[in-house]
Amino acid sequence: MTIAEDLPPEHEYDGTLARYYDAYFTGLDGEAEFYTNLAVASSGPVLELGCGTGRTLIPIAEAGSQISGLERSGSMLDRARQRIGILAPDVGARVDLHSGDMRSFDLGRHFDLITLPYRTFQHLLTVDDQHRALDCICRHLAPGGRVALNVYDPLMDISRLLTNPTDPEPATDAEFTDGEGHRVRARYLRGYDPANQWMVQHFWFDQLEGKQTVETLQARLTLRYAFRFEMEHLLSRHGLRVVSLAGGFGGEAYEGWGEQVWVAAQT
Repeated sequence: MTIAEDLPPEHEYDGTLARYYDAYFTGLDGEAEFYTNLAVASSGPVLELGCGTGRTLIPIAEAGSQISGLERSGSMLDRARQRIGILAPDVGARVDLHSGDMRSFDLGRHFDLITLPYRTFQHLLTVDDQHRALDCICRHLAPGGRVALNVYDPLMDISRLLTNPTDPEPATDAEFTDGEGHRVRARYLRGYDPANQWMVQHFWFDQLEGKQTVETLQARLTLRYAFRFEMEHLLSRHGLRVVSLAGGFGGEAYEGWGEQVWVAAQT
């Protein structure tokens, strides 16, 4: 299914997605360990962009690194503060959180490692957004500092959709228990806007009592996908040298589609 639509709202992660984020968006296999290992190997402070509720930020602090988190969603940031507030005092003291946009932030300091986990870079929906964010990132990197991020290339998924003439129905993805103890069934439908390189996902969250649906909340999430050499050119244009590209968090070879796990260094 291909779809074309106007620029989506700035705050998709407020409201419904923030409500169900911790229970439903549980991250990718090996992701937290990958970023934590990079942080431990770093010689100085870490900055995480799009830190959300702290899923990868907190393990980094627990491993002993000083880390700052930047997040533009007030709902997500509130949840992160709650989670950090119950950590051991020495761990919480290693974290500072900032409300801001990765396209226009200025923290007045430099970092040895800047991370964008869980496809955060894909929330930059235009080329101008990508350049603005990379400008900010490079201004905040210490000499020789590194950037680590992952993005998803949906080439194989797009190919399957384009060869399927029928519009798909929403797929049931998972059932989970939310923070209030409600049983919730998540359904989603994914489509593409190739002209903008957008992947648009529509979600339905059905609150269940027994076999009955008592409430359904909807949400939408728009991400911009990028191909391998597109990413390489973006990084190079901003003076970032590719250190590694993998197809997963265990160092798997990148096969031309799927997850791209990048580490780049300031030249």
